[in-house]
Amino acid sequence: MLHQTLSSDSVINAARSFVGARFMHQGRMKDAMDCVGLIVVVAREHGLELNDRTDYRREPDGTVLEACLDNSLRRADSMEPGDVLLFWITAPHLPRHVAIWTGKTIIHSYFDVGRVVEHRLSKAWARRIIRPYRWRY
Repeated sequence: MLHQTLSSDSVINAARSFVGARFMHQGRMKDAMDCVGLIVVVAREHGLELNDRTDYRREPDGTVLEACLDNSLRRADSMEPGDVLLFWITAPHLPRHVAIWTGKTIIHSYFDVGRVVEHRLSKAWARRIIRPYRWRY
């Protein structure tokens, strides 16, 4: 059951509150998290427990990530603020990364910069989107 306070604004505000937190592989803490950890921590802020696993490698195969998202969120046909975006990074169409869409920017824990960041959705990031997922509320 979803918390009454779950809205796109509350998801985005919660994610923004973690900008600057350090990147930590498989991290699920407010001050240290990986990309999936950010989604898990935002969910916990709203009283939700997502289908989560922490037995993945630094470069996951993608099938576990996609399965966890499919079990916890619902696939969407278009992007709306607050959605979770699934990305490929190095191998085309192999799911390996997630971020929260604000409507103009993405918020994610990104290994390359070592922390949670918010930045515009550049053309390079946009072409790597596999699909959006929507919170079940």
